Amino acid sequence: MCEEHGQGYDTSGRPMVTEVEVWPLAADQTGIWLLEPTGPWPSEVVTDDMEPHDFVRLVLDQHGAPADLFHATSWRIEHDPVSGRNYQRNTYMAVIACEGLVPAEWPDALPVTTLFAEEVGPAPTHGPTEAPTVPWSHVLLHGLRHLRFLLTTDATVAAALTEAWGWHLASFDAAIARMYQQVHEAV
Repeated sequence: MCEEHGQGYDTSGRPMVTEVEVWPLAADQTGIWLLEPTGPWPSEVVTDDMEPHDFVRLVLDQHGAPADLFHATSWRIEHDPVSGRNYQRNTYMAVIACEGLVPAEWPDALPVTTLFAEEVGPAPTHGPTEAPTVPWSHVLLHGLRHLRFLLTTDATVAAALTEAWGWHLASFDAAIARMYQQVHEAV
């Protein structure tokens, strides 16, 4: 077993396992909401006869969450100390269809605001060739920043997002864009 960045990795030669995680999000006139307060919905292990996208669909179906859009925004390696294995996590943001106010349909939903982004602060930095170790809150914020980018660069994604998504993603632009910036104080 080798150690790198505080995470162990296995040198046994076994194939790495891939799983997906789906961040269920919805937007209404009041804001963007994370529908699952504990974080992303995990999938089973991705089998070699299917695509990760297929597992996103399975996860969404299991939760009764019809998506207008889902998009892969990142991946990372996580170590499971119980099994001693590394897993590749493919991260997807899922834009869930919701009529009216989100909390009426998803009572446990949590608002994701620019105040949340400011509260979490910058993501931990890492060297230009080192693997990052990223807290879940920064995975979520990165995914939202990615959706914001796609809103202005991908007509298909923009067409799938409601006007409310456009308003709220625009307000995140400045706050989330600073995720990896160091704050330097004048001396």
